[in-house]
Amino acid sequence: MSRGRTDKAYVPLGGAPPLRLKQGTSPRADQSPVDALCADLEYDALKGLWLVQGLADAPATAQPHVWRREIIRRYLDRAGEVMNLADSPVRRALLLWNPGARDHWDATNTLTAAVQMMMPGETVTTHRHIHSAMRFITHGNGATTTVNGERISLGVGDLVLTPNWHWHDHANESSEPVIWMDGLDRTLVKLLDAIYFEVYPGGGYQPVTRTSGGPGDSQAGNFLPPPGETDASRFSPQFAYRWDDTWNMLRDLEKRGEASPFDDLVSEFRNPVNGGHVTPTMGCVIQMLRPGVHTRAHQHSSSAVYHVFRGRGWSVIDGKRHDWSEGDYFALPGRLWHEHANASASDPAILFSITDVSAFEALALLREEAYAVNGGRQQEG
Repeated sequence: MSRGRTDKAYVPLGGAPPLRLKQGTSPRADQSPVDALCADLEYDALKGLWLVQGLADAPATAQPHVWRREIIRRYLDRAGEVMNLADSPVRRALLLWNPGARDHWDATNTLTAAVQMMMPGETVTTHRHIHSAMRFITHGNGATTTVNGERISLGVGDLVLTPNWHWHDHANESSEPVIWMDGLDRTLVKLLDAIYFEVYPGGGYQPVTRTSGGPGDSQAGNFLPPPGETDASRFSPQFAYRWDDTWNMLRDLEKRGEASPFDDLVSEFRNPVNGGHVTPTMGCVIQMLRPGVHTRAHQHSSSAVYHVFRGRGWSVIDGKRHDWSEGDYFALPGRLWHEHANASASDPAILFSITDVSAFEALALLREEAYAVNGGRQQEG
């Protein structure tokens, strides 16, 4: 079912846009007193609520969209050939730009997502910023991220966090390209006009005080930031979440039969100190659609960006089917009915996603509703 989106511009009383008249001048003979009032208000940087109250409740412009693996990889390989990033702060990252976004280059109205590739031997110097970020490794092994002095080796399926205002840098110490999904709350931070960025003193690299092992080291990333740097209870002190642990957790959910009617086997990566979200503004979720599963539809005010880590299937979003397969990405804006299906009768489909649900919860704006007709499934348009 559609939300009834519309892009029609508001037509004010009188049937024409208000004219810009200087305060106190006489209106045109064919202009109504209300239109003259509106024009005078705009001249003095005021606006009548009656002109915009309908627009204020209009749906946001972000829309569902699927970015295909083949197209992304083709552009990444091309960028790898023409861009030399040795000793450069520039990133080889492709922003997932929602085609409905009119005034920003992000995946949803609150979430920034990108696909980044580092070639062998490339590094990114130490820096920090007020927006939180995460990286989910999709291809390659041997990259490292150093967070507040802890160097963490990463492999496929690992998740690494760089929380708000934590020093961090990256390196590819392997002999092959490494590709990961970037997820940031930068869009929300920018909306709040709270952007801060700082390079490490001297423009180099932070000292390494601890080294965490590669895949299989489930203890990696338990470094607590120095007192006063951040509120550790609000940001996960665990920086790395290993794929082996994530996979075992999904299998454990399957054994216990703990399935959601809307997402099947689903779990959010959590702050080990208090069980909360990994950051106050952005969460990370892993889910497995078992073979043949087709979930029921629901909607919520929060948005998400998905990476198809394994498998193939489709999602019905706002009444339209969107097919996806391994390596694809897709955007789910808030307040849209959605359901997911695994196209395989024998193999699971695994989806990783970033979400802004923690920000919505903190602001008391989170609402969720189940689709109550047609057996809980939408009619595909």
